[in-house]
Amino acid sequence: MISLHIERQATYSRAQLVLRLLFGWLYIVLPHLILLSFVLLWAKILWLYATFYILLKGEYPIKTKEYLIHGMRWLSRVHASAYNLTDTYPKFGLNPEVDYLKLDFETKEPIDRLSVLVRFILGSVLLIPHVFIWSFRNLWNSILVFVAFWVVLFTGKYPEKWFDFQVGTLRWLLRIVGYQLYLVDQYPPFTGNE
Repeated sequence: MISLHIERQATYSRAQLVLRLLFGWLYIVLPHLILLSFVLLWAKILWLYATFYILLKGEYPIKTKEYLIHGMRWLSRVHASAYNLTDTYPKFGLNPEVDYLKLDFETKEPIDRLSVLVRFILGSVLLIPHVFIWSFRNLWNSILVFVAFWVVLFTGKYPEKWFDFQVGTLRWLLRIVGYQLYLVDQYPPFTGNE
């Protein structure tokens, strides 16, 4: 089970909002994505290593699992900032803890080897229904990001239901990725709810 919680601020900075709109791609997204590209490349190599390790031993290599989880936390911090869910600049690195975002994984040992083998062989095919439905949700999410920008700009507050929907969209995506990375055995539910 994957649990994601992002704390909604009471008020949002209008100056930060405009700054992120104009230059967020330059000072938030670009530097993080440059570094994360190396992190994700190494994560792909570790995922291959973990696949064969799990198939042989029935357990996840601990350091590999920690690396992948920390990488997903880093991506979540960048997502939360880029989508205006927080005014906080995302911290760099795999280990930083932040107060506004909690991403936890409830994993079970031993891992079902047959499930890992099926996910490795069929890979993306198993997740086609999720990706198809999630893409429509993400399209709606993008529209909400645009509209929420204007609401926050004029009111200083992020509408709670919209905020929850955006967090749910990210939660759903993390569940899909976590399933593919063998961090959870349970097929992800078709929802972003907790």
